[in-house]
Formats: sequence, C-alpha cells, structure tokens
Amino acid sequence: MIGRYKEIFFGLLLGLAMWMADALMHTMMPMSGSEHQSSFWVELLT
Repeated sequence: MIGRYKEIFFGLLLGLAMWMADALMHTMMPMSGSEHQSSFWVELLT
C-alpha cells in the first residue's frame, strides 16, 4: 500500500514539515509595537 501511494505520503510529510517551519519562522520574527511574541505552539495551531 505504501508503494502505491508513496507520492501522497511524501507530499503530506513535506507539507507538515513546511507548516512547522513556517510556524517556527513566525516565532523568530521580531514584533513591533505592543504586540507580544507568540510561542511555537500558538503559531502552529492558529
């Protein structure tokens, strides 16, 4: 089954990795004004 759908599984894993990388980059961006810095988990789930 994995051999038949390996492109789909690879795409899902790559998408999840990019989602996490994006959330990590958002937590590392400097915030301006009175905004507070979000945690990794808040960025990941929102």
